[in-house]
Amino acid sequence: MKKWLGGVAIVAFVVTGCEIQTDEPVETNQTTQLETTQTDESQNAETSEPSAQSELKSDIEENFGTTSWGMTITDVRIENSNVFVTAQIAKGDTETAKRIQTGVINLVRSGDYGDISFVIVEDGTGTVVTQESV
Repeated sequence: MKKWLGGVAIVAFVVTGCEIQTDEPVETNQTTQLETTQTDESQNAETSEPSAQSELKSDIEENFGTTSWGMTITDVRIENSNVFVTAQIAKGDTETAKRIQTGVINLVRSGDYGDISFVIVEDGTGTVVTQESV
């Protein structure tokens, strides 16, 4: 449908689920494929620590997930040979933090999670409540 309004052509198309086919070859985007490959390779190179991290998370949940203090744990991460355990506890709740810390230290000592130096327990805002060397 074409209408002329002051010398400007307005063209309206109605698309009804039909495919447009052309005889022209479709070009692939080589750059995108290379970037995807590089991303996959970099992710594979970084999987050694995250696998230990995910294994530790899983073991903490399996061993302590039903305890009163284990249910407060919201995140576990390994950074620079340190285990950071984030828990939904008050900043001054050192009793619960010590229980978490003792449990995680015992688990780290009995498992193979890499070279771990410290277990650090943080509250929900990231403030360190307790820390102890392994």
